[in-house]
Amino acid sequence: MNEDDPSSCKRKPTILGRLYWFLFILWALPGLKGNGQEKEISLDRALQNANFCYHKTLFKDALHWCELAEATRTDRSSASFMNIEYVKASSLIELKQYRKADSLISELFLLLKKPGQGNPEILSNLHYLKGMILIRTFDPNTERMISESQACIDIKEKHKLLDTFLIKAYNNISYGISLIGDNKRALKYARKTIELTIELEGPESPRLGRYYTNLAINYSDLGQAQEAMKMYDLAENTILRTYDRQYPYLAGIYMNKAIAFKDKGDFDRALEYYRNAERIYLANPKLPYNFLGNTYRLMASLYLGKNDYTKTIYYVRKSLLFTSDPGNLGQLYLLMGISYRNSDQALKAIPFFEKAIEYHKKLGEHYFRLGFDYYSLG
Repeated sequence: MNEDDPSSCKRKPTILGRLYWFLFILWALPGLKGNGQEKEISLDRALQNANFCYHKTLFKDALHWCELAEATRTDRSSASFMNIEYVKASSLIELKQYRKADSLISELFLLLKKPGQGNPEILSNLHYLKGMILIRTFDPNTERMISESQACIDIKEKHKLLDTFLIKAYNNISYGISLIGDNKRALKYARKTIELTIELEGPESPRLGRYYTNLAINYSDLGQAQEAMKMYDLAENTILRTYDRQYPYLAGIYMNKAIAFKDKGDFDRALEYYRNAERIYLANPKLPYNFLGNTYRLMASLYLGKNDYTKTIYYVRKSLLFTSDPGNLGQLYLLMGISYRNSDQALKAIPFFEKAIEYHKKLGEHYFRLGFDYYSLG
């Protein structure tokens, strides 16, 4: 929830959209010229094509146009060439080629340090990309990510460069600060992210759905459940203005709402939102399978709280089909053991407590439960 993932925001192609793409190809072809053996393309045309492909989430095509541009005899310090290299670095990140992207960004930093080559917009965006690489690679150095994002903000605000990257940099800092537990400070950056988005993109921006969610999480971490729920509602309504009810990001909102209702003791409302999340995960089979496993695990835990052991066992078995994480497996086996023991089926409970102990050897309570069941069997 810390960033925008263009590949997750694709809308269904329309006839108009296909026609637009066809016309773009017809427009782009004249940019290639030559005798069939040696083709060249103007740098400006390559930049236009690369940007178009990148914003259409066609990252491999964007990379191709960037490489075509690099083949031209162009001054590496020119603004157009810098823009091409920036699009290339961005595409490499989206293609998960992080080392190549990081190396390219470092080269561009060196070029920009040369006298007369200062380009505040490119420089600030490169700092943003550095931060994004740290996020995407789960780098434990959160302070470094925050520092790169802050450098982006400082340059943009100094030169009055109000754009999308400024919004994203504030969002990334909010995310980073929340990771280190400073939720009050994170709240400040989350609010600033939303203010800038409304100012630059308008109150209908679909990006706001993600940012309202982040703000809701900050409120939740601060124990302000009522404010958190208001933000979740805003996030849901904002997303539904642009996308349908199967949009994957909605599932995360529904999961968070379910947890909030469970914490309040409203198990029925919690189940309602878990089922909404389940519906979305089933409708999007390309999403990681563990998302569905986590949903079923949490539903099983909720049914255990309702003392409905039959349904607890049912959802544990469903979760096991989609779960590989050792910690979660231990929890699932524990839920099974507790359900069978509370149903006066100690003989069935014992093997599940033993399995739970395999994954959580240091938790003495599992041994206690296991010993109790052995004792009850005489």
